[in-house]
Amino acid sequence: MKDYLDKNENRSITHYQITDDNIIVWFRDRKAYSYSIKGKAGKEHVDNMKALASEGLNLCDYIHNNVRYDYDE
Repeated sequence: MKDYLDKNENRSITHYQITDDNIIVWFRDRKAYSYSIKGKAGKEHVDNMKALASEGLNLCDYIHNNVRYDYDE
């Protein structure tokens, strides 16, 4: 798990973890959501989320606008 360094200082996301097949995102309310390439989010979105997490830019906005309810159950 890595600290999410939000360069926009949104502070909604606190941590993330990247694996080959998914990204897990922890929000300020301590809830964690996993988005996987084989799940509803799909490879394109997961790859985009991994890049945004690593850059520390706009991950929360991306989730809200593209994969809000596509997390793994």
